[in-house]
Amino acid sequence: MLFFVVCIYQALDVWQTHLLLELGAYEVNPIICFLAERVGSMGQAIILLKVFFITLLATGLVLLGRERRTL
Repeated sequence: MLFFVVCIYQALDVWQTHLLLELGAYEVNPIICFLAERVGSMGQAIILLKVFFITLLATGLVLLGRERRTL
């Protein structure tokens, strides 16, 4: 359940960041700025980083679940 809450929070963060960027704000996260230069779009860079971290979290939770079942 916590995983789904994190996913919803991340989706809302992407939406909010998109709105703020449209209003003239700028991204100060150097990782996002670096990715944006590579992929060509700030929005794509944000989504790419969010998907990476959600995948990392999901993988960790699956591995943790497997470890608990073997104990």
